[in-house]
Amino acid sequence: MDLNKKGWLQKYSQFREQLAQEGALAPRGRGQDPEKMLYELLQPTGLFYGHPVRLPKRLEGKGFGHLDQQSRLKLILAEGFMASAELCESPEQQDALDQTWQQIWANFPAFTQELAGMAPGGAGWAPGSSPEQLSEAIIEERLERRRKFGFWKGFSQHSILSLDVIYFLRWLSLPERPAGLGLRQERARVHLQLLRVMAAAAHTDSEVQPQEAHLFEYFLENMDLEPEQSRQARQWFAQGLDLEELGPLETDSWILRKFLFELGALTVWADQDVGPEEERFLDRLAEKLGLKADETRESLLAVEGFVLENADKMDFLSSAEHREAFSRRFSERVRETLVEGKQRLAQEILESKELVELLRKSASEDLQPDEMAKVKAQLGDLLKTIPSLAILALPGGSLLLPLLLRFLPEHVLVPSAFRDEDPRGGEAGAT
Repeated sequence: MDLNKKGWLQKYSQFREQLAQEGALAPRGRGQDPEKMLYELLQPTGLFYGHPVRLPKRLEGKGFGHLDQQSRLKLILAEGFMASAELCESPEQQDALDQTWQQIWANFPAFTQELAGMAPGGAGWAPGSSPEQLSEAIIEERLERRRKFGFWKGFSQHSILSLDVIYFLRWLSLPERPAGLGLRQERARVHLQLLRVMAAAAHTDSEVQPQEAHLFEYFLENMDLEPEQSRQARQWFAQGLDLEELGPLETDSWILRKFLFELGALTVWADQDVGPEEERFLDRLAEKLGLKADETRESLLAVEGFVLENADKMDFLSSAEHREAFSRRFSERVRETLVEGKQRLAQEILESKELVELLRKSASEDLQPDEMAKVKAQLGDLLKTIPSLAILALPGGSLLLPLLLRFLPEHVLVPSAFRDEDPRGGEAGAT
């Protein structure tokens, strides 16, 4: 499948429908909160953080092979839009057959026109074009405006694309349509609120760093604001804002509040110097956004885990010293989280003979790629069954594994025959 050739969206949609019919796509978790399911799908890809480094987990191992960044981004967006439509199925639709890809894409051009006020025009909008052809043209147009890369510029450009997916989910959830004007106004408020958060975050230590200024400008350039709004935003950044000046978000959307918090955290960390002032700022920001303590910890783990696991693909941690500081914070958060449930996790692990064998092997040698994939999948499933540890299912498995090995009880990783041995070489208790 060549994602750079016209018609790629229809081919991908047909391929994906075939996978679903064969039961080769992971279940969607029907009955769960759609916004939380969408977050679980998109967060590990890196789209929120402007760096789409991997496909959604449900597409891994499905024959896509190596993709360039643009092709990977197309698949992430297409999957995000299609998953949004599936997550919004009514109970009647859930009991019947899944929506066809034609039904899913039939809604997309109308959503774009309502939310963005985009009028038909351009080659992709030729008379007689099918909904999927129009949808492909829209996606291509959105990407064309954001082709320049570099971490911070890509951060702003691709992060804003993730809002397209979030708002497609919200648009589909509306009881009546057309009603895009309300969402269009809400999205404008979210854009401005994000700029306020970034302005406040940059001034937490009273010294604005060049990275923070560049990041703010990149976002501002990609938000299509009115000139007066852009002028006001630059004034916020120049003068600084206190969190109390942010005002209410005016949305009940859980995923939008998470989005704002996690981008606020990345802004705080942009200069790679995180002190007590920055930590207090994040605590206050989470409170301002109405996030619970476990949701805040989940976001910090998710962002830190993503940055650390993908440091080789990102220009974020510029020195070994900064990476070590990031790692220490991540390790401490994992340790604090494991305290609450490590005994139950150990019990669950011991019930899986294959997982125990792989964990014990990993303690002394590197696992093969297929073995590591099994460990990550099985650990992720186990973590999700333990409420106090479910937040650890999001950060990268390759980072989490060595931390789990460090904190799990000894009896999980050391066979009983070895535990009974006396350190001097004889059996324990031997005389």
